[in-house]
Amino acid sequence: MTIKGKVAETINEYTVMTNLGTKDGVTESQRYGIYKISDPIEDPDSGEDLGQIEYRIARVRPVEIEEKYSIMVTDENTGGLDFSSYFTSVPKSLTKNPSLDNQDVSRGDIVKLMMDLDDEK
Repeated sequence: MTIKGKVAETINEYTVMTNLGTKDGVTESQRYGIYKISDPIEDPDSGEDLGQIEYRIARVRPVEIEEKYSIMVTDENTGGLDFSSYFTSVPKSLTKNPSLDNQDVSRGDIVKLMMDLDDEK
């Protein structure tokens, strides 16, 4: 199954609203990737357009699903610990990704289904 939409709004550094909902088949058991598209890549010798690359900048899961939209939160941890809440994992921020020069998740970024945990049972 292919489910593809876009980030409609960034709510905070851990939460986004997408234009995907129950009408698209979104369920709580699914995990989505948020992607940015690179600028066109040009062959350094010929100047020919080689295309673009999709970079996954975040992984999210639906927490509230309506017909036309869903609210999704980050599904990745930083690996750090939040000592104020006694050794709980700190969620990975959707606004920083060192491998992409700290590009933020923003309106219009692509959201694609990565996996459905129900399919793995």
